Order: sequence, then C-alpha cells, then structure tokens
Amino acid sequence: MGQHGIGRRMFSKIVGSFIPYTGSISPQIEEWDNGHCRVAMKDSRKVRNHLNCVHAIALANLGELSTGLATISILPEGAKIILKELKIEYIQKAKGPLYAIAESGVLNQELSSENVTHIVHSKIFDKSQAHVCSAQATWYIRL
Repeated sequence: MGQHGIGRRMFSKIVGSFIPYTGSISPQIEEWDNGHCRVAMKDSRKVRNHLNCVHAIALANLGELSTGLATISILPEGAKIILKELKIEYIQKAKGPLYAIAESGVLNQELSSENVTHIVHSKIFDKSQAHVCSAQATWYIRL
C-alpha cells in the first residue's frame, strides 16, 4: 500500500465503512503488503472501559483486523476469508495510541473450493513499544 498519508487515511475510512464494527475503533491502516500489516488505533473515550484503559474487545478488534488484512494481502483475486477462531492474550493495561503488527506468512496449501485454514499472529504495542496484547486468528480461506 502506498506510503502517502492521504491515501492511507482514505483507505482506512473505506475499510471502516465496509466493515462497520471494525470502524468502531477508527483504525488507521499504516502498512499493508505481502503478508505484513500495521494498523494503528487512537485511544479515545469510545474504546475505553470502566478502568480508564482501552477495552479488551477493542484490542481484540484491532488484532482481528490486522490479521485479516495481512491474510488478504497474500490471497489471489476472488479468494474469500472468514474468521474461525480468535485467541487473545491480554498482557497489560493498554493506554494511549496503539498499533498492531501482523505477519501472515505463506499459505501451506493450495486453495480450492474447500476451506483451508491459515493461522496468523498479531502483536499490539503502545507508544512506548510495550507489548500489551497478542492475538492469534485462524482464518478459513477458499476460492
């Protein structure tokens, strides 16, 4: 994906509009190419919990989005994905701006009309680069 700020902001808005629940965290897609994805999220009142930190489900949403985009970036045209399983490990309270980095790797199987599973990991960091959360997503992929 291009490195121009206007293009990234526009693309982020399109993704948020196309996937309404994902849009609830106002993600900013910073990098997206060849199985790699970096997505940022601002800390705001709408993603906070009663403990005055980022809500666990907002973190899960960020982890899911980053793994999904990393996966989509390696797929041939026409392939479809759906989330089968999402595992989240909350390491510490998350505050301030956050970013998730996901690496999809390569597919271990040829795609067909049957579902292929693909596991992708994402790590979420705060502005001091402290690791606050990990996500592991299992995606069903098929043509």
